Amino acid sequence: MRERGRGVPGVADLVDALPIGIVVQDVEGRPLEANRAAEALLGLSLADMQDLPGRAPQWRAWRRDGTPMRLSEQASVVALRSGEAQRDTVMGLDGPDGRRRWLQTESVPFFGDGGELAGVITSFVDVTSRVEGEDRLQLALAAAHMATWDWHVTGDGTFGCAYDDFLALVHPDDREFVARSIAEAAAGKGEYELDFRILDAHGDVRWITGAGRVIRSSGGEPIRFVGLGADITDRKVAELEREATERRLSFLAQATSVLASSLDYEATLSRLAHLAVPFLADWCGVDVLEDEGSIRRVAVAYADPDQAEVAQRLATPPDPHWRSGVPEVIRSGKSVVMPDLDHADLGALARDQGRVDVYGELGLHSMLIMPLIARGRTLGAIWFALAESPRSYDRVDADLAQELARRAALAVDNARLYRERTRVARTLQASLLPPHLPDIPGLEVAARYRAAGEGNDIGGDFYDVFEAAANSWAVVIGDVCGKGTEAAALTGLARHTLRAAAMQERDPSRVLQLLNEAVLRSGEDERFCTAAFGRLDPSARGARLTLASGGHPLPLVLRADGSVRTVGRPGTLIGALPYPRLVDRTVDLGPGDAVVFCTDGVMDATGPDGFYGLERLKSLVAASAGLDADALAERIERDVLDFQHDRLRDDLAILVVRVPDAAA
Repeated sequence: MRERGRGVPGVADLVDALPIGIVVQDVEGRPLEANRAAEALLGLSLADMQDLPGRAPQWRAWRRDGTPMRLSEQASVVALRSGEAQRDTVMGLDGPDGRRRWLQTESVPFFGDGGELAGVITSFVDVTSRVEGEDRLQLALAAAHMATWDWHVTGDGTFGCAYDDFLALVHPDDREFVARSIAEAAAGKGEYELDFRILDAHGDVRWITGAGRVIRSSGGEPIRFVGLGADITDRKVAELEREATERRLSFLAQATSVLASSLDYEATLSRLAHLAVPFLADWCGVDVLEDEGSIRRVAVAYADPDQAEVAQRLATPPDPHWRSGVPEVIRSGKSVVMPDLDHADLGALARDQGRVDVYGELGLHSMLIMPLIARGRTLGAIWFALAESPRSYDRVDADLAQELARRAALAVDNARLYRERTRVARTLQASLLPPHLPDIPGLEVAARYRAAGEGNDIGGDFYDVFEAAANSWAVVIGDVCGKGTEAAALTGLARHTLRAAAMQERDPSRVLQLLNEAVLRSGEDERFCTAAFGRLDPSARGARLTLASGGHPLPLVLRADGSVRTVGRPGTLIGALPYPRLVDRTVDLGPGDAVVFCTDGVMDATGPDGFYGLERLKSLVAASAGLDADALAERIERDVLDFQHDRLRDDLAILVVRVPDAAA
C-alpha cells in the first residue's frame, strides 16, 4: 500500500494495485489503511473514512432483502467484537453518486505479539452485476407466473388458474417473497408451496395458500406455472393475532423481570427503555417528576446506533410548565396517543424550534405518552416513538404501552419506598451507635460496624465507649436477638440502661445485673441479648480492665510480644434468667497491649472453608502485634469480609482498645 496515515508494517505495496478493495482498521474501528480499489468501491477516500460522519459523504448499507443494515451487523464490526472471521457477507451500499453497489465482504481479525486483538482486515468484491442479474431473473419468473394465472374464487373457496393481473394484486410487502419462491422453484425441483397476501378488488388484504408446478419448454426453460390456491384469511389472521399476543405477553414477562431485578429504579428504567426498543418503538424515553416539581429525563433508548449524537440532544428534560407532551401528561395523569404526527403536532410537543428540528430530522411520525401512576400519584411518564419503522401505533400498541407504564410505575414507587425505608433504617441504626468514639488519655480506641443484608433493616449488634466516672471509662459490646424495630427497641434499652447503671455501680457484673432486670421488666417474652461490659482505669503504666460477660464471646488480649489469650469468664444471657451468673475478671494492659472485643458475626462467619472460628481470629490478632487500634480493627474487618467474599450473613461489630507503645 501507499505510505499514508500510520501505515501497517508487512503489507506489500502490491496490494494497492489489486482489484479487490482492502481496508485495515484498528480495535476502535478507525481505518488505518485502504487501497485504491476500496476507495473506489466505497466512494470514500481514506481521509473521508477516518472522518465519518464528519465531512465525508453519508452512506447507508442494506441487507440482501432490501432492509437497512445497522452498523453493528456489518462484518467488520462483528469481527472486531467477536475476534472471529466473518465471511461471504453481501452488503448493499449507496455511494455518494446515488448508485447502489453490492459488495461481498470478508473480515478477518489480526492479533498483536501478545495475542491481543489488534484490528481487522476487510476485503470488498463488487458483485453488483451478479446480484442485479439474480433480481432480474426473479422478476422475470414472477412476471411470467403472474401473467399466466387468472385465479377466481370458486364455490368451495378455492382459486382456479389463469390469473391475468395477479402481479397488481400482490401485497407490496410480499412481492419479493413470492418472486423468490417461484424463482427457487424454477431453479430446483420445479414445485413450490407458499402462503402470501393479496389485495382483493375492494382493497382488503386476503391471505392465500398456494401450491404449484413449473411447466417448462422442450429446452428446459420455465414458461408457465400452474397450481391451486385457497383463501386462508380467517385462519391466518387468527394465527397472527395469537402469535402477536404471545409476543406481547413474552415482552411483558421480560419487562416484569427487568423491573423486579433491581431496586435502583433509574438503572431499571434505563434497561426497560432499551427493552422496548425495537419491539415497541424506535425511540423510548422515561421522565420522572422530582419532589420540587422539576422533570428529570432518566433514560433515552434508540434503535439506530448512528443516532447517538441526536440522543444526547434529546437527553435534556422538558420544561415542566409546557402545555403539551410529557409535562401535560404528568399534570393530567392521562395518556396521549398520536398515531400520525404532522408538523403542527411536532410544534406542540416541543417548546423550542431546535427540538422541533430534531424531531423532524429523526422522522418521528407516531407517538405514545403514558403516565407513570402508582397508588394514586403520578411519578412521571414513559414515551414511545416511531421513526424508521413504517407502521403507526394503534390501540393494541397503546394498551400494551399503558400496561408497561403501570408496571414501571409500581416498580418506581416500590424502589422509592424501599430507598426511604433504607434511609430511615440507617438513620435509626446510626442513632443506636455512638456518633464518635471519645479520646481516652493514654489509650487508643477504634471500632468497626457492618450490618448484614441490604441496609433496609436495623441490625442487632451495638457497641459503646463512654466516661463512667472521673478517669474511669466504660467499654461495651453486645448483640440483640433479631432484627428490625424490636431489635432496635431492645438495643436502645440496653445502651441507655448500661449508661445509667454505670453511673451507679462500679462492678461490671452489677451493671449487667441491672441490665438483666431492665430487660425482664420490659415485659416482652423471648427478648434477650448478649453483652460484655468492661471498666477501664488508665494509669501511668497502661490501664486496668475489669470485665464481665453476659453470654457474649470473651474478648482477646493481645500482648506486645504477640501472645494472645481470652480474658473473663462466660456468663448467662441477659434477659434469660432472673439471677444470671455474672463474674468479674481483671487484666492489666501494658505498653503495646490491646484488647479486642467482637460479636459472633466474626467467629460464626461462614465461607467456602467453613466457619471463621476463634482460632483463626487468634492467629490473625497475634500476627497484628504492633499495629495501632485503628489498623488492628481494620485488619480484622477486612479478613472476615474476605473470608465470606463480602457477603455478610450476620452483623459485625469490632471494638479495640490499645495502650500505645512506650516509644510512642
